[in-house]
Amino acid sequence: MPDIIVGSVPRGEDYFGQEALIEGLWSRLFHDNILLEAPRRFGKTGAMYRLLDEPRPPFKPLYMDVEQYHVTSRFHG
Repeated sequence: MPDIIVGSVPRGEDYFGQEALIEGLWSRLFHDNILLEAPRRFGKTGAMYRLLDEPRPPFKPLYMDVEQYHVTSRFHG
């Protein structure tokens, strides 16, 4: 059995074959918010990077890595 090697998130010409998904995301964004929910390694981050790397007017995508932050609640009960 071959070893599974996990690479980096595909960007640029390394991200391909998802044209319908990207068109659907842009179309949806004109009217609503989107939530991408899927198991790990299904291409969610790659799709979001495509929107970031090739923005369409009037959108100005913003990328923020918040993995290091922890949410704490000030409310109890």
